[in-house]
Amino acid sequence: MFRFNSEVFGGSRLWIVNKTPFYTGGSAFVTVHDPSAAASLPGSAFTLQPAHMFGTGPNGMGTFLVSTGWAQGSTDGLSIIRVDNPLANPTFSNQFISLGNITGSTFPDAPQKGTAVRIETNDVRALNAVWRNNVLWTTNTVVPPSGPDAGQATAHWYKINTSNLASLSLQDQGDVGGEDIASGTYTFFPSIAVDASGNMAVGFAASGPNIYPGAYYTGRLAYDPAGTVQPTGVLRSGLDFYRRTFSGTRNRWGDYSGISVDPVDDATFWIFNEYAITRGTILPQYPVQDGRWGTAFGSFAFAPTPSLSINDVSVTEGNTGTVNANFTVTLSAASENLVTVDYITANGTATAGSDYVASLGAVTFPVGSTTQTITVVVNGDVIDEPNELFFVNLSNPTNAPIADDQGLGTINDDDPAPLISINDVTVTEGNTGTVNANFTVTLSTASSQVVTVNYATANVTATAGSDYVAKSGIVTFPAGTTTQTLTVVVNGDA
Repeated sequence: MFRFNSEVFGGSRLWIVNKTPFYTGGSAFVTVHDPSAAASLPGSAFTLQPAHMFGTGPNGMGTFLVSTGWAQGSTDGLSIIRVDNPLANPTFSNQFISLGNITGSTFPDAPQKGTAVRIETNDVRALNAVWRNNVLWTTNTVVPPSGPDAGQATAHWYKINTSNLASLSLQDQGDVGGEDIASGTYTFFPSIAVDASGNMAVGFAASGPNIYPGAYYTGRLAYDPAGTVQPTGVLRSGLDFYRRTFSGTRNRWGDYSGISVDPVDDATFWIFNEYAITRGTILPQYPVQDGRWGTAFGSFAFAPTPSLSINDVSVTEGNTGTVNANFTVTLSAASENLVTVDYITANGTATAGSDYVASLGAVTFPVGSTTQTITVVVNGDVIDEPNELFFVNLSNPTNAPIADDQGLGTINDDDPAPLISINDVTVTEGNTGTVNANFTVTLSTASSQVVTVNYATANVTATAGSDYVAKSGIVTFPAGTTTQTLTVVVNGDA
C-alpha cells in the first residue's frame, strides 16, 4: 500500500496467481492489477479485502474486493469490486452500497483498566470478507453516532445479497457492542466467518475502563432478528494493561484477528486473537514500557438451532356434525426466543367447504415451549367416497428454520358402499319383430365414486338366440347417480 522508503500511500494492487501449474511442477503465471483504476473508482481504495469464496462464483466470477471508508455527505458507503474471469481476461466492476450514517470519521483509542494509556483502534478499513451461498459478509470498526456505543470504537458487520450480480443489495448489518462485557467497552479488529447453515461468527478485541485488553467472540444464527448478535463469549480475558509505544505515541494492538469455520463439521468456528498478559520484559531503551501480549486460540459452535416441523393426522369423518383434525407443530428443542410460524390449509383430494373448513393463521411458541396445536374442522357426511386428503402448510418462520413444512390430513370415509340390485321385468313377446325388456339396476344410496358392475344374461326356460338376444357387459354409475337401465331384446314368434 505504501511507496518504498516513505509513508505515502501508493494505492492497492491485486496479484492474480494461477495455481494450476504448481501442481505439475511448472511456474506460476501471475498478473498484477490496480483494481481501483480498473473499476473506475473516484479514488484509490485503501486496504482492499478479497472475499474468501466458498464454492465457485456464478457466471465466471472470481471474487469480490471489499473496501470501506467511502461516504457521500453523512451517508457511509461500502465499495464492492467484482472480479470476473480472473485467470483469462480479468475485468473489474464496482458497485457502491449505501449504509446510512453508521460511523464518525475520528477514531478514539480504547481505554484500558489500570492506566490512562489507551489502545489504538486504527480506522474504518474493512478487515476481512467471506462469500457463501450468494451472500457476501464483511466487517470493520466504526464509531456509531448514536445508541449504546455512541462515540466508541465498535466492531461492525455487513451482509450483502449477491443473488443479482448486477444489483447487489444490503441485506442486513449491525454493531458488535461491548456493553454486555462491561460498561464503556470498546470493540475493534473484528474477523468474520460463516458456517454451512448460514450462521455467522465474529472474533474481535475488546478493552475498556473496567477490563484489560482481551479476545472475544460472538455471532448470529441465520434466523436471529435483523441487526442483532448473540451474547458475547470470552476467548481469553486480558490479565493486565498494555503499553508499548516504542518512543512514539501510538500504542498499537493486534490489527488483525482471525476466524475460520472447521472443514470437518462446517459448524465449529476457530478463533485467534491477542490478549494482554502480565507486564514484564522491559527493554533498556524503553524503561517504562513493559506491556506484553499473548495469542489466544479457541473454538466454539452454536447450539443446534431448534427447527419447526408438523405431523400428519388421520381422522374419521362421521355421518353428521364435525370432527377436529389436530395437527401438532413441534420445535426440535426449546428456544430462548419467541418463535412464530404462519400456516394455511390447502386442498388435496378433499375440498375446502364441503369436506373441511379452510383455516389460516399463525402459531406462536412462548420462550421454552416446544409444541403447539393447529385444529382443522372436518365435516361429516353419509356419502360413500374414497379417503380424502388436505394439507396444512407452514411458512414465514421467525427465530427458527422449518425442517418439515407440510402436514398431511387424511379424512377416512366411514360410510358403507351402496348395495346394488336389479328388478324383475315382464314383457309380451308379440308375434313378430322384437320387444325390449328394460331392467333397472339400482344403487341403495348415491356414491361419490364411479360404481361399476358386470352383467350377463343366462337361460332359464327361455333360450338365447331363439327367445331373446344374449347380452353381457358393464353397467356404470357416474358419481351421484342411483339408477341405470339394462336392455335385453326379446324375439316375437307365432
